Amino acid sequence: MAQQHHDDELSKLIAWFDDRDPEAEAWLKDMADRIFIRASLDRLCQTLEQPSYQWPAE
Repeated sequence: MAQQHHDDELSKLIAWFDDRDPEAEAWLKDMADRIFIRASLDRLCQTLEQPSYQWPAE
């Protein structure tokens, strides 16, 4: 659901820029991919920082 919303918003933004600058679509798609990749990596790093096993208290 969130991905569909992201795609819809990106499509609206691309259409708005495309009316003004035909080369904007490629730039916007590239930036959206970079943002998505960075967010995914940040989420992965946060997951890896949390220990998956808790030692029992002594």
